[in-house]
Amino acid sequence: MKPKYRVWIKKDKKHYPVTEISWLTNGEIHIDYDKPMSEFDSKTFHPEDHSECTLESLTGEHDRNGKEIFEGDRVESMIYPDDLQKCTVYFENGAFWIDHQDSEVDRFVIGEFPGAIEIIGHIHEEEKT
Repeated sequence: MKPKYRVWIKKDKKHYPVTEISWLTNGEIHIDYDKPMSEFDSKTFHPEDHSECTLESLTGEHDRNGKEIFEGDRVESMIYPDDLQKCTVYFENGAFWIDHQDSEVDRFVIGEFPGAIEIIGHIHEEEKT
């Protein structure tokens, strides 16, 4: 899988697709993203200000509606019958996980249950109703 990222820009309250990530020799990371020209103004965010952005990686999985699942997405999962849970996708120890409360196993690798997950939002916004 080719790595794919999105960036959450706090000021804009939006995600944008990342076009390039550069790791500089001084340890800084430079993030370029695809923002439509109509959204630029004199106060446009500068990628060097990392306190104003969150970089999120594609998991390589899709939800039951075919949408790509990214780190930071809020999902509804029905891994067990009659047990609908709201979870957050996160990366830890080389894998993408969702927490699953009230079960024998408290978390699952995101790809274990294809079709059992639906994106309902992301960690930066209120859940969609």
